[in-house]
Amino acid sequence: MAQTGGGLAHNAADRGRDVAAEAGRQAKDLMGQASGQLKEQAGAQQQRAASGLRALGDELRAMSERSDRPGVGTDLVRHAAERVQQAAQWLDQREPGMVLNDVRDYARRNPGLFLAGAAVAGVLAGRLTRTRDALQGGPSGPHPDGRGTEPDVRPDGMLGQPSGMGGQPHGNPLPEAGAGQRGGSGDGRTSEVRR
Repeated sequence: MAQTGGGLAHNAADRGRDVAAEAGRQAKDLMGQASGQLKEQAGAQQQRAASGLRALGDELRAMSERSDRPGVGTDLVRHAAERVQQAAQWLDQREPGMVLNDVRDYARRNPGLFLAGAAVAGVLAGRLTRTRDALQGGPSGPHPDGRGTEPDVRPDGMLGQPSGMGGQPHGNPLPEAGAGQRGGSGDGRTSEVRR
């Protein structure tokens, strides 16, 4: 009987090791698949960004070529078009991980310039988005929470309802002094409280 119990324990230990090894293999496979998908998505986003930069560079170059009045503004637009085209080429020639490392290194070397560039890029992206939306006839759909794009205006001229107010008027939510107060018995019924 002792041999049978020892054999069962040995068999259970072997199965436990096999299950753990299989779980480890599956976890590695899953991590490999996730990593591959992330790299693929990052590459697609990088290509989309490079394509957008090339299109922007082409538009800037065309704008500078169409200008009737050569001057400083035209030269600046032409120079910007060249820089944008160079940035698109730079993106095309690198892997997503390399781009991230290069940007991180640049930000460490030049933090002020990096932050200023990020702010300018954010402002430009916002303006381009608003311009695109305006040209397409307004924003691309309703507000995410289902509201329209117009703000709620209260009768007193204020915008929206203050959060947490639940429709209560401003001021003291307690009853006025001298008014009969009602107490509760906990069962949903109210009774008059006497003083």
